[in-house]
Amino acid sequence: WAGENPTAGAGGGRISAGGALFLDPGKTLAAGAGLRYLWGGEGADRVSGRALDLGAIGRMKVAGGRRLSLGLSLGDLGASLRRTGGLEQRIPAWIGVGAAIEPARDAVLSMDITSWDRDRGGPVLRAGGEYGFLGKSLKLRTGYARSPSGGRWCAGLGWVTPDWNFDYGLALESGGGSRH
Repeated sequence: WAGENPTAGAGGGRISAGGALFLDPGKTLAAGAGLRYLWGGEGADRVSGRALDLGAIGRMKVAGGRRLSLGLSLGDLGASLRRTGGLEQRIPAWIGVGAAIEPARDAVLSMDITSWDRDRGGPVLRAGGEYGFLGKSLKLRTGYARSPSGGRWCAGLGWVTPDWNFDYGLALESGGGSRH
């Protein structure tokens, strides 16, 4: 199963639950955790598994009063997939680091690198930007991700209110096709 995603395709999916909280009154340091249950395949090739992700982010003011955020994430901790017959395979854990800065009002530029992405077969470098309209309620974003298996452009649209968020994303694959 190495280098492939057996939970993708027909009958595959994931359920995720998680949360985060600020660790200080100034809201400059936050930590969070997420738990995922994955499944996919059909018949004798059916697989299921679980994974734990942890993350932390720190925010600070830099020159000109701009906000800089630095993040660290650890993913697929203790993760494994189990086939219908009972064969179990551990999923390699990964680490990610990233940074984001607000170069202008309502704009954010970000970059991150992840040590391993099982869907992409190796490390992934991502860079992108986001711009907020209508008092930051409407978010438009774009970015590019590069991995050993190729690159992809991504775009997104989000609507943010005090009570809920709506988000849509589109990724154009380098070999053709897209993900929504």
